[in-house]
Amino acid sequence: MDPITLAVIQGSLEQIADEMDATLERMAFSPVISDGFDRASGVYSRVDGEVIVQGPRGLPNFIYVMEFTVRCVIDHIDNPQPSDVYIVNDPYMGGTHLMDVKMVMPFFYRGKLTAYLADTGHWTDIGGRVPGGFSTKATEIYQEGLRLPPVRLIHEGRLNSELLQVILHNVRIPREIRGDIIAQVTALKVGHQRLTALLDRYGEPTVFEAVNELNNRSENMMRDCLSTIPDGTYQFEDYLDSDGIELRSLKSKVTRLISIFQEAALLAVVPLIVSWPQPFLLSISHSNTPFPRFPSMRDVFGLFTSPFLPALFSMPSYPDRLLAVQRKCLNV
Repeated sequence: MDPITLAVIQGSLEQIADEMDATLERMAFSPVISDGFDRASGVYSRVDGEVIVQGPRGLPNFIYVMEFTVRCVIDHIDNPQPSDVYIVNDPYMGGTHLMDVKMVMPFFYRGKLTAYLADTGHWTDIGGRVPGGFSTKATEIYQEGLRLPPVRLIHEGRLNSELLQVILHNVRIPREIRGDIIAQVTALKVGHQRLTALLDRYGEPTVFEAVNELNNRSENMMRDCLSTIPDGTYQFEDYLDSDGIELRSLKSKVTRLISIFQEAALLAVVPLIVSWPQPFLLSISHSNTPFPRFPSMRDVFGLFTSPFLPALFSMPSYPDRLLAVQRKCLNV
């Protein structure tokens, strides 16, 4: 592919994600989304949810998290249809904490599922025992708020009004949350329109040839960066003062650029507000890698593997059987 076409398509993809972000920012009712930038929007692979492009206005930690959200939707939603929109916030199914509500839209081009569009925003309230959802006394996820697996909020362009009522009846500020829902759906529709226009202009084969080239360049840039780090094993340990209920320190440990929050996740009484993709991302982003210069994120993360069970990084009280699994895995 000639470099000019590649650069134009790259800029167009970045602009699509940025316009999705801008739409969400300007329409959202929750100030955490509009003013606090606790949001993200992007385009993702139809095969496994990997990141194609993500907007620059949101939080960097969603770069890695959102591909797991989309992947979870792919795994749990059968027969996606044009104009569907799925909603999810479950930390064990592609989410982060419950307040980060994610929406995913399958993107069809000329009748073919071609990609996924997705966004996330931190709602001001999601129900639970305290306003805002951050309870220092919660000992299990059920006390934190409404938990949504991947479900259809909109099916073939028709709003699931019953599901909407369930959501609005479980939050303290239904008017504001309705506004956030409209903002997130509208951002997805904007992305759908702009991506359709890009494919109309250059054709699907050319656009995804450019995506593959950008992925390869991302991998090469990451490999070049990692090659500057001398071979060896690197370790670091630190402690949390306590989990907020029991006065005892909780150790976290970083080894080989992969965060291992095993002891904190195993021993904490209260939820740690950490889902399993997040420590993995933080370990990479804190290794001084120049993420803003990467044209695409997809193959960057393919260079890393994590051998740990997802449960190790999740809130420890759900489900109960995970504690036994963790102990067996850690040989304690």
